[in-house]
Amino acid sequence: MEPYLGLHYPASDIPSQARELYRYNWLRLIADVSYQPAAIIPTDSPLTQHPLNLSTSVLRSVSPMHIQYLKNMGVASSMSISILKNQQLWD
Repeated sequence: MEPYLGLHYPASDIPSQARELYRYNWLRLIADVSYQPAAIIPTDSPLTQHPLNLSTSVLRSVSPMHIQYLKNMGVASSMSISILKNQQLWD
C-alpha cells in the first residue's frame, strides 16, 4: 500500500454525475475489478413501469471507464469513502 500514500487526485478526475452519487452513497466498494455485471430483470419496476433507480444501491455496477482507470492503476479492488463538508464533497 505504500505506493499509494500521499497521492492526491483532482476533483476533475471524478465526473459530476459520480460526484453527486458520492454525496448520497458514502461508501463505495468494488470487490473485484474483473467482475462481470449481471443483468437486472425486469429493467422496469412492475409497480411504477419506470426504470429501476439503483443510485443508492451497494450492488450497483461501476462505469467501465472507472474500472479501466482502476486497472491502469494496477489495483484489483477498491473502497472509497466520501468526506463531506457543508453537504458537498470535500476537495
